[in-house]
Amino acid sequence: MELEPNDLARLRSQTSKGDLILFTGTGFSAGAMDHNGIPIPSVIEMKRELWLLCYPGEEFDASSSLGDLYGAALQRGKADLIRMLQARLTVDPDSLPEYYRSFFNFPWFRCYTLNVDDLDCAVARRFTLERPLLTIHATAAEPADLPGYSYSARGLEVVHLNGIIPGRRKA
Repeated sequence: MELEPNDLARLRSQTSKGDLILFTGTGFSAGAMDHNGIPIPSVIEMKRELWLLCYPGEEFDASSSLGDLYGAALQRGKADLIRMLQARLTVDPDSLPEYYRSFFNFPWFRCYTLNVDDLDCAVARRFTLERPLLTIHATAAEPADLPGYSYSARGLEVVHLNGIIPGRRKA
């Protein structure tokens, strides 16, 4: 897909003003691996892993929602669920391809993510960035922990809209 000259000019203008927002979801973490060298799971892979945690030995039902499986796993054994999520969604910084540095060095106004992995924390540990990454848990109880309305001079705010894996709150 080629950008039209007017669209490219608008993008350049918005970039120079720092008005662009990065919004990530499933697939953005596909280039990262956990500490066991296994790729960070996609939604369908996470559903399978939660299914195995909840219903070992039973045939996987792909129509099950991620939310329902998470809820079932939480009821069946919170400690096992937390261990699994920490193992599978904690990114190994050494596994990160160079393109993540470029993504997070771009002059975004802010970054929002639907993902609950700690990719941004791993990026901050792995690469020297032009602005520090500020991990924000959008479901935080403290309003001071939520993003502001204006550009943050402290760094790039990375807002986890669905929260972040247990025990991982700061970059």
